[in-house]
Amino acid sequence: MPPSDVTMIGFPSKAHYSGIRKSLRNRSYSGLTDTERWQYHAYDYAWRRTFLGNADEAASPIDPDRSWYDEASAAAAQRFFKR
Repeated sequence: MPPSDVTMIGFPSKAHYSGIRKSLRNRSYSGLTDTERWQYHAYDYAWRRTFLGNADEAASPIDPDRSWYDEASAAAAQRFFKR
């Protein structure tokens, strides 16, 4: 279930994005908490929309069945990338 509050501490921000990426490298995807996974996928969807022009969220190769898709979080992350 997606987070009920997209204003999770530090999300989205440059420091938070760097932290999620560092956690992913150090602990791998399976080592992320559920909250971190929601945030990670929000950043991924937002990155794809912003930099690849991919408006079709179903095209994400890391979440093909959209299990981790949350529109509010993805929109917040997309605003972060557009700054």
